[in-house]
Amino acid sequence: MYKPIENRVAHLSENLIGLNISLLILAFLVIGMDHMGYLGTNLSFRAIKGIGKEFGTITIIIAIIAFMNYVLREIYLQITRNKIALSQTMNQLYKNLMKDVRLLHPLVGTVAIYAGILHVYFVWFRGVHNFNLSIAFGILALLLLLFLLYIGHKIRCMPQNKKLRTIHKMIAYSFLVFYVLHIAIKGD
Repeated sequence: MYKPIENRVAHLSENLIGLNISLLILAFLVIGMDHMGYLGTNLSFRAIKGIGKEFGTITIIIAIIAFMNYVLREIYLQITRNKIALSQTMNQLYKNLMKDVRLLHPLVGTVAIYAGILHVYFVWFRGVHNFNLSIAFGILALLLLLFLLYIGHKIRCMPQNKKLRTIHKMIAYSFLVFYVLHIAIKGD
């Protein structure tokens, strides 16, 4: 990663409480601007739902980027367990990539939560208004993301706790299941 960007990302990664507060304020500003009519009071139902779906897309893309931390690590562990020789270049490329992914993991995971909150706001509160199975699975997926964030912060405080890491991994798998169910069941 470009060194000044890497330094900024490292700083943000170390100060996740400040990032959470900033993103929470931003989410409230967007919702507040919508309530005051600054985002357009005469937006059609379709336009509002489209905005919400965009936030949903952003949420899942960001969650996948966060999940890459685990995927890349597991691939490397399988390669080393099976004693597959990597070239010096590939080994160095992996180490550089993992350094960047490790820095980005807590940041993108945190941003995914707030994009998910805005997704729920625009699709359900502002758009659909009816509760169905798809929305239930989506809300459960968002709650699992919130729990992932909480456990992730605990892991940062106690990095050697393998039990927390296992819980974090299982919650991530559960999130993926509920996300797939949320998408598979169309409840319009």
